[in-house]
Amino acid sequence: MPHLPEPSPMNAVLLPAATVRPIEHLQFFKALPDPAWIKDTESRYLACNPLFERIYGASEKEIIGHTDFEFVTPDQAEFFRSNDKRALSSGKPCKNLEWLTFQDTGESRLYEVQKMALYDGDGQAFAVLGIARDVTEAQHNAEALSASEQRFRDITHTMADWVWEVDTELRFTYISDTVLQTLGYQPAEMLGHPFTAFMRPQDAVQMRAWIDTQLHPHPRPFRDVENAHLHKDGSLRHLLSSGVPIFDSQGGLTGYRGIDTDITEKKRIELELAQHRNHLESLVTARTAELEAVNRRLTLSDQRLTAMFAMSQKAGELSEKELLQLAVDEAVRLTGSHVGYLHLVQPSEAQIELSTWCSDTLILCEASWNRSYSLAEAGPWADSLRRRKPVVHNDYDQITDRGRPPGPIPLNRHVSVPIMENGRILALLGVGNKTEDYDGADQRELQLIGDDLWRMI
Repeated sequence: MPHLPEPSPMNAVLLPAATVRPIEHLQFFKALPDPAWIKDTESRYLACNPLFERIYGASEKEIIGHTDFEFVTPDQAEFFRSNDKRALSSGKPCKNLEWLTFQDTGESRLYEVQKMALYDGDGQAFAVLGIARDVTEAQHNAEALSASEQRFRDITHTMADWVWEVDTELRFTYISDTVLQTLGYQPAEMLGHPFTAFMRPQDAVQMRAWIDTQLHPHPRPFRDVENAHLHKDGSLRHLLSSGVPIFDSQGGLTGYRGIDTDITEKKRIELELAQHRNHLESLVTARTAELEAVNRRLTLSDQRLTAMFAMSQKAGELSEKELLQLAVDEAVRLTGSHVGYLHLVQPSEAQIELSTWCSDTLILCEASWNRSYSLAEAGPWADSLRRRKPVVHNDYDQITDRGRPPGPIPLNRHVSVPIMENGRILALLGVGNKTEDYDGADQRELQLIGDDLWRMI
């Protein structure tokens, strides 16, 4: 620090005598925890406290009678001087921010300096009192908060999601600008309205029910709650909502703050994938059914061939009636039926004669099985004669306008085939009451059994 001249008698003479007593009454300021000082109307120091001494690296004795121009740069001294003049002329306290450097440590701190004029008994301003409060940390905190707020704004403006806040009545109190991209509304159009106002009625009811059961009476954070909102153009937007409760200093709930993610496109893709998956599953199911049907036909064919071969080996030992009986029994077994019969057809094809039932059916209708019928009075079981081709009735029990085959056995399903030779129908072979519907494989195997049987006879 440059050598400072001692205050001279000339300096003291320049100070009005009236300044002595007021300054003595202000000695309390020396105990303040903040830097404090008093200057005359020419910005010469009259007094300062110990903390201020550290700023200029000089004792109060060395500072009194000197101006700032003897301690700091001319620009800074002029800045201090202009603020002194403002305090003297304004008639009220003035505030400004000043960076002050402690000479003993070299540390610079930001201070909020308040300056006010001091008045003598005649009401004349004779000095300026200055008190500096350290606001460095507060300034850092304010800058950090401002930076954080700016980051928040930057993020909310660039992200696809939109941020919101609602009060305890679920009315929007804040909405980020990105809501325009999602729902087509400007934030101002939604503020003050409950979020359910932008939902279909059924979705609003569902959402309020969820809130009543999940957030009442104990508010809690929630994550990825799926819901649907209406776009301004009337289209539906699917959203995922996450949020946390907001509490005041007393712990009272003031609302919720959260973020919504638009998953409309994701839902569309999921639906499309599900449709493709269902289509593929349908194709696989259909193909599996086809393969199972082929396998069943092959199995039935193999079983038929085995049965017919065994029957051919016994043909020389059996009478015609016994052979017919065995054939009907095999037809019932191979098709999974419970009823079976064989009718002989007269050359005119107008008269039908019941030849035999399957063995299990004979037990029930032994007394009345040997009968003849005209085609006109025969029931649906004779349709294969009328149509001259195999006929399947999987709804036999629903037919009410025709009779049933002879005997006491009611039918619910039935299949019959004509046995033909040289274009003439010689017999009808039929089975019935399978536990499931007859299909083409049953029809085919029954036809082959009948044809093989007739060749044996």
